[in-house]
Amino acid sequence: MATAPDGMEPLDAIRFSRWGSIRYKLVLFVTVLVVLTTLALTLGAYVFVHRLLLNEVRDRLTLDAANWSEMLYAYIQQQHERVALVASRTKLRQLLHKTIRKGFWLPIRFRTNRAVS
Repeated sequence: MATAPDGMEPLDAIRFSRWGSIRYKLVLFVTVLVVLTTLALTLGAYVFVHRLLLNEVRDRLTLDAANWSEMLYAYIQQQHERVALVASRTKLRQLLHKTIRKGFWLPIRFRTNRAVS
């Protein structure tokens, strides 16, 4: 084993103890700091975007549900109107049959759009 000229430490020990140098400790510290900062920023961005997308999806689904609800309500109202119309026609038919049975009905010829052959 070789020794330093002044007899302080062996040269091999100085050459292979790189982690004892402040330069390598500083490189290791900066590397760890950069990696941790990158991980923290990535995690923060992920959480932010995740919440943003969740809120956006929730808002769109709420809007779509409201639109579908309005369309369904309009359809139900339309069906109620149709049922009322059919019911009133039935009442009209009943009144016409009643009037015909009493003899107050004059036969009327209705025009049809049939082609005469």
